[in-house]
Amino acid sequence: MGVGPITSIPPFTWFGLIGFLSAVGFSRGDRRSIFVTLMVLLFYGGAILSLGQRVPGVSWQMHLAGFISGVLCARWTRRLRR
Repeated sequence: MGVGPITSIPPFTWFGLIGFLSAVGFSRGDRRSIFVTLMVLLFYGGAILSLGQRVPGVSWQMHLAGFISGVLCARWTRRLRR
């Protein structure tokens, strides 16, 4: 069956979460939200830098799509809160 290594959470989801938390934090603008955003970028900022790298066998397009999906979900939930 050797499909490859099994991960608990797909990278698409991680990048979506990073995009979501970053977009929500910057859009809300209060101190706590900005602090959470800075912590996310501090701990996972290296992952964002990996979006532009090309590694054989790794789809950077799916990572970028996850990040964009997270940002779009943040915008969508902001509209729902109004």
